[in-house]
Amino acid sequence: MFGFNKESRMKKLWDSIGMQLRDILAFPRQMNGGNVPDALKTNNYVLGFHYMMCIHLYHFAVKGKTDDPEEGGFVLINSVAIALEMDAHDIVQKVDRFMSNPDKDFTRGIEDAKIAFEKLQEGDTNAMFEFNKNIRGTY
Repeated sequence: MFGFNKESRMKKLWDSIGMQLRDILAFPRQMNGGNVPDALKTNNYVLGFHYMMCIHLYHFAVKGKTDDPEEGGFVLINSVAIALEMDAHDIVQKVDRFMSNPDKDFTRGIEDAKIAFEKLQEGDTNAMFEFNKNIRGTY
């Protein structure tokens, strides 16, 4: 099984990244009593966006130095589960389904996250504009 240090490192990573991802949905959570609205938990665009943003944040956190796909997978699933306030097993099932049979909304979320992350790296204050525009009215 995992060594204690490896397990501790993974948990620290997914907790940190999960909280960063959670901030993306700060306004919808605020409008919903502090919780992620159910409509966003089931939104494939939101899942795709968080999935790709998590990958970018993970690579940023480890400074691109990772050769452990198991760690990356655990961090990815648990971080997104924290952000969307969902069970990690549900995230795995959804992501697995979209990896073998891509959904247009999930794919669009992935593409928008790639662009948003680049803009964030450049300090663009409008980096999240497209994401916020696409979820407006869904919660």
